[in-house]
Amino acid sequence: MGGPANAIEPQGEADPASLSDGTSILIPVAFDAEIASQHGYELRWDGSGAAYSVPKTNAENDFTDSAFLGMLDADNNVIDGQRGAVARGTVWGNCGTSSFDFTAGNSQFKTSYSIAPNYGAPISHDWTVTVTTTGMGGQSGWYDLSGLPSWGSPSWSATRAVTQNYTGHANGVASGEVLVTSGTICNSGNPADSY
Repeated sequence: MGGPANAIEPQGEADPASLSDGTSILIPVAFDAEIASQHGYELRWDGSGAAYSVPKTNAENDFTDSAFLGMLDADNNVIDGQRGAVARGTVWGNCGTSSFDFTAGNSQFKTSYSIAPNYGAPISHDWTVTVTTTGMGGQSGWYDLSGLPSWGSPSWSATRAVTQNYTGHANGVASGEVLVTSGTICNSGNPADSY
């Protein structure tokens, strides 16, 4: 599946095969027309029926600097099976990347996301991390990192101390969604790490 003939090649999007452990692609899962309109975008479709969030200033068939969404249902949710479709070796439909890693001798974790330029800037995120330590004294912990990124920055990150009892093994995963100015709602892809 390719984009329109005059669409620019996606920039800043990750090839899933090149992602390191603890890194996932951000996947578009829905479209918010009101948010898009407030930030100068609108929903348009190409000849195949695929949806894009396009800058309102673009000419009728100009998909330059557009956010590819794929096929949408009646409620503007991305239909499964269209996410991350590959054309000519390019991964389409990825909002960017997200990550989760244990750091500081496994006493902390760091999680982050970075939005691809054609999707706009992040507005807000609902983001949580779950850490489960295993073995003697193992526990599960839930960390709510939802909030606002630095305005105008394409990326966000947070580092927190692991508050559960330390054990020799633990698993952690970040999950959530990011709302961006193109009106796209991007899912974390659930990056994970363990030790």
